[in-house]
Amino acid sequence: MKKAILLTLLLTVMAAGIVLYWFVPLNSPPRPIQSYQLPQSADDTLHVAFIGDSWAFEHKPDDRRLALMLEEALQRPVGLYSYGICGHTSKDIYRALFINKPLRQLMTARSYQYCIVSAGINDSYRKMSTGYYRQSMAGIVRFLLHNHVCPVVIEIPNYDVHRAYDIQAPSRKVLRQLSMLVNQTPFDCRQLFRDTFRQLVSERNWTDSLIIVSCKSWNADFADGQKRLYRHDGMHLNAAGRARLDSAIVRAVAIRHRQTLCLKTRGT
Repeated sequence: MKKAILLTLLLTVMAAGIVLYWFVPLNSPPRPIQSYQLPQSADDTLHVAFIGDSWAFEHKPDDRRLALMLEEALQRPVGLYSYGICGHTSKDIYRALFINKPLRQLMTARSYQYCIVSAGINDSYRKMSTGYYRQSMAGIVRFLLHNHVCPVVIEIPNYDVHRAYDIQAPSRKVLRQLSMLVNQTPFDCRQLFRDTFRQLVSERNWTDSLIIVSCKSWNADFADGQKRLYRHDGMHLNAAGRARLDSAIVRAVAIRHRQTLCLKTRGT
C-alpha cells in the first residue's frame, strides 16, 4: 500500500516537473525583442509582404495572381513576396521576424507598404492561451507599425476544429487536452481569439493603423466553406479557398488605400 502511494506521488511529481520545465515555457507569451529598422524608400512599385504560418507558405504559387489583382484595384505596380513556416504559432512568427534568416532577409530586402499576416490559426489549433496570442500579435503589429508598414491581419478563419482534432495522433490529442486544462482555453476558441485581437486593436488605438480581413468577408458559411474552400483536413485552403481569400484581401486593402489617398489629398 505504501509503495503504491509512493509510486503515485513520484508520478505526480514527475508530471508536475514536465509541466513546469517543458509545457509552461512553451506556452508562455514571448518576451519583447529589440526591433530593427526596415528600409524606407520612395518607389513607384507598391511592395507587399505575406508572412506567417502554412497559409502564407502555401500561398507562394498564387503570389503573382494576388499581385495582379492588387495592381488592378490600386492602379499601380505591385510586388508581392511571401514567406511562411508551417506549424508556426503567433509567438513563433514574432520570433522568426528576428531570428529566422530567410524571413529577415525578405523583410529587409525592400520597403513595404503592406504586410499580410496569417497568424493565430495554430494558436487556436494547439489551444494556447489568449494571453499568449494577444502578446504575440501585439509584438508582430508593433514591429510593423514601428517600421511604417500597414499590417493586413487575416482573422482566425472558420476552419473545422473538430476535423483538425480528430485526425491528430493520440499523443497530440493528449497535449491539446493538457493545453485546454492549463490555459483554460475552450475546445472551439476561434471566436474567443477573434474577440481577443479586436479588443487589443481597440485598446491600443490601432483601428486606423491596420486592416483586419474578417473571416465573414470570405468564409461566412461554415458548411459551404468546408465543401468548397478547404482541403480534406478541414484546416488548409484549396485553390478555390485561396482565390476567395485573395479577393477579400484585395477589397480590404483597396478600401484602406483609397481612404489614405483621400486624407493625403485633403492635406495638400
